[in-house]
Amino acid sequence: MNTTLDNGLRILERLSRDAKEHSVSELARELCLAKSMVHRLLRTLVARGYARQNPETSRYSIALKPLELASEIL
Repeated sequence: MNTTLDNGLRILERLSRDAKEHSVSELARELCLAKSMVHRLLRTLVARGYARQNPETSRYSIALKPLELASEIL
């Protein structure tokens, strides 16, 4: 199993559980991952449109890309 991909998906799944914004530290603690890894994966998720970062708070939430992908299946 590719652990990097797995960790990125774990972050995405965590973001999708609620509409709340999450900090890097909070996600790292909840997922038992290094903050540097969470930050790096979040940057990738943001760049690909799966997550977004609030410029005022620097916190992260899920973006609309997963919903767009799901709608293509339907």
